Amino acid sequence: MTTRRRTLAIAAIVIIVLVALPGVQDRMKAGASVLEAFGVSVPRPFSPEVTHETAVVGGVAGRLYAVDDSRAILIVPGATPHGVEDARVNDVARSLARSGRTVFIPELDLYSERFTVEDIESIVAAVGGLAERSNQPVTILGFSYGGSFALVAAADPRMEGRLSRVATLGAYFDLVGVIQAVTTGGSLVDGRFVPWDGHPIAKEFLTARTAQLLPEDQRRSLMAALEGRADPRDLGPGERALYDLLVNEDPRQTGPLVEGLPEVLRSVIKEFSPAQVADRIDVPVLAMHSTDDPLVPYAELARLERGMPDAEILTVHLLRHVDFQPTSAADWREALPDLVRLWRFTTWILAG
Repeated sequence: MTTRRRTLAIAAIVIIVLVALPGVQDRMKAGASVLEAFGVSVPRPFSPEVTHETAVVGGVAGRLYAVDDSRAILIVPGATPHGVEDARVNDVARSLARSGRTVFIPELDLYSERFTVEDIESIVAAVGGLAERSNQPVTILGFSYGGSFALVAAADPRMEGRLSRVATLGAYFDLVGVIQAVTTGGSLVDGRFVPWDGHPIAKEFLTARTAQLLPEDQRRSLMAALEGRADPRDLGPGERALYDLLVNEDPRQTGPLVEGLPEVLRSVIKEFSPAQVADRIDVPVLAMHSTDDPLVPYAELARLERGMPDAEILTVHLLRHVDFQPTSAADWREALPDLVRLWRFTTWILAG
């Protein structure tokens, strides 16, 4: 055998060995998954056969992408009106399944823009069902508010031995911080004001969700005052406290105003804030957030980093909340650093 042929043979063996290594496989699969999630067709001749169906896992209904004898990923979307039918979520689920993972998307009240403790129970139950199905711990991938719900669920003691890791994209850490940014146009983090250009829908979502927790007559009075159809001085104590919070423009007053809310509102804010349970989350966490996120302020990533110092943090710049829709080659070139971070993010998920 000539020296050239011997060199080529050794190189071929090295490549074969590298490709066979799980870590290298995960990186290659992650790259394909990122591209597929953005609508790029990637040839994957060795990907497993994937079936999808409506299924019940751990007593929770949802969409299941099944791969035999594989590790499992639970995807928790945000407040998407299409829920488990959301095309983008299913693109991600299908791509991860083609990488050799069983993927489940649970039905949640969150998709109807409602905060219920039943959703946290559903996440915990679905993880338990997936862990039993695959006989190994589960990874959670949570988007937007779904990522925050996933972090709250991760603190549940029933997750011990069932949960492997949690990855979030565009999640909030403290609902008080979200309220602060939505109402005042910025966040106070360690005394530093971080401006935020939020989408008007964020204010609409906050107003609707908080008002929903009031009795119907109080809700009508509050909305009339907010819309200028009634004098806020005529409001009762409960709805007036919420009115003052929603019209407040001083970020320093957000905390005191939250403390003045009725107990039912304060309890919901605490119950759905990962900040309240961060010290009880004992699995690895990777959080990614875009600087130009119009629905959840970027400063929430800084809050998470401060409250969970062991968590891994990734910042991207071109995603609008949890979406990226390139229209030209220039868009792809500009997004390259972000795509590399997304690749790292997906590799971390697949390695769970």
